[in-house]
Amino acid sequence: MKYVTLGGNSPRVAVVHAFVYTPESARPRILDFPLALRMPFPEFKNGGDLLVTDQSSRFRFADAHYTSPLNHAEALWSSAAQERVLAVLSGR
Repeated sequence: MKYVTLGGNSPRVAVVHAFVYTPESARPRILDFPLALRMPFPEFKNGGDLLVTDQSSRFRFADAHYTSPLNHAEALWSSAAQERVLAVLSGR
C-alpha cells in the first residue's frame, strides 16, 4: 500500500481591499483575514490551513507529501488538488 499525504499552507479566508481617498491620492488598505488579526496559533499563520499545519498533515511513513497554497475548505473544490489525487490514484 502506498501512503500519500496532502497539506495546505494558506490560512486566508478573505481579503478586503478598501481605498482611503485623500486630496493627494488613493491609498489601498488591505485586510487579510485572519492574518491581519495576528492570531497566535500556527494553524492561522502561513504554514497552516486554518485547521491544521502543513507539517502536522504529514505521516512520517508516507511515500510522498504534496503541499498546495490552499486553505482547508479550498481543497474540496480545487481542480489542481483533484488532479493531484487522480494522478496519485492512477499511478501517474
